[in-house]
Amino acid sequence: MGRESNTATLLYTGLPCTGVNCIVEERLTGDLFIGTRSNGVYRVRKKQFSMVNFLQKGPKGNTVKINNNIVYAIAPWGRSHLFSKGYLAYTSGAGMAQPVADHTLSGMDGSFLFKSDSTTLWMQWGSRVESLNTRTGERKELFVMRSVCQVLPFSGERQLIIGHHTIGLWHAGRFTAWYQNDAQSFRTAERINDDSIIVGGNSGLYYFSISRKSLQPVSGSEMLKVRFLYRDNNSQIWFTTYGQGLYHLADTGLTPVIGDNTGYLKVAHSIVQDKGGDFWVSTNHGLFKLKYASLMEQVSGKSKKLYYTYFDKNDGFNTNEFNGGCSRANIYDTAAGYMYFPSMDGVVKFNPGSIKSIVERSTVFIDQVISNDTSYFSKDSSLWLGRHTSEIRILFSTPYYGNVANVTFSYALSTDPERWHDLANSRTIVLNNLPGGAYTINIKKEETAGHLYSPPFHLI
Repeated sequence: MGRESNTATLLYTGLPCTGVNCIVEERLTGDLFIGTRSNGVYRVRKKQFSMVNFLQKGPKGNTVKINNNIVYAIAPWGRSHLFSKGYLAYTSGAGMAQPVADHTLSGMDGSFLFKSDSTTLWMQWGSRVESLNTRTGERKELFVMRSVCQVLPFSGERQLIIGHHTIGLWHAGRFTAWYQNDAQSFRTAERINDDSIIVGGNSGLYYFSISRKSLQPVSGSEMLKVRFLYRDNNSQIWFTTYGQGLYHLADTGLTPVIGDNTGYLKVAHSIVQDKGGDFWVSTNHGLFKLKYASLMEQVSGKSKKLYYTYFDKNDGFNTNEFNGGCSRANIYDTAAGYMYFPSMDGVVKFNPGSIKSIVERSTVFIDQVISNDTSYFSKDSSLWLGRHTSEIRILFSTPYYGNVANVTFSYALSTDPERWHDLANSRTIVLNNLPGGAYTINIKKEETAGHLYSPPFHLI
């Protein structure tokens, strides 16, 4: 009779907890609760995001960051690498980055890359746009233009080229300028239909007619610093701005999206839509997943709430500061299921379908009630207070193991049950000079992903 073969897999190393005597795995998130004999209870969260870093061996055999690991435009290279500014890094995150065969590529402009086919990569090189054959390493000058910001596939082998001051067509190995204005400063573009594109920059949005070769400003956008335009799977047009938030564009005009509680979406860099339809938006202060249904309800005027989930470096990033103002500012490899966003310290990689939202169904607890500077600790949900009470402060709490930016609170009194008062980041309700009578207070725990909980509390 043979022996059974047992193998062990190292899950974590370097944890601060010692004297472990029990481990429980949470089914929803896969997080571990670790109980110790004398060192407390720990919750170990599994990081849902990973990093692709551009690293190399230093002269003393140490690991150093290439260009401080600051990454702007990125492009796929084969099945297992990302290319950025002359270097290749493994998408698995393993190993050192390697320069491409032509070492001088490290001096290229890092803000523009375009993959025209499976083996051809366009890049900016000073005042020239060149192609690089990723199989042979051959470089070839295509045309002269300084500061290309985007390329839009047009039809067949034709490409629309948008530069900071120029719009034109690439076809049959030749570039033809359609529009030139040195006073303009375009940053981004998106196709609307066969005869129209939308372009954006520091002076707002413009429609460009391909047949007439003419530019028309979008009314109401003149003061907007447009950073990134995006056409979603339903042909809706959205754009980010630098400091002015997220917008929707339709024939009827512009609609600003009411943003997150922290205001981080005011400086958003790029948008990509996952297979479930939701948006992923990179910012200067982390990454957001926006519920698409919530966005459309705002656009239609049915709601003023934005439901989202916020992620920061605690979820696995090197930094919260993502990068934009480049092309491409993100990659969605739908075949493999991974998204990539460049940042000021590496490229964030993740599978949007595997990111778990932490949904806490725990209740809200009343910790303390302070009436005219007298504290009360009620064992039930009712409390008698004097008729001449001038100020009531209700302190409450609730367990929540996710990012605190993803949960907010509001309350309503039974005398006006439809009027909810937002508490922002506070967990204290202050009531002044209430008339005598019986009141029920509903406290609503609202997770930004759209989950509501409303425990009552009675004042008599």
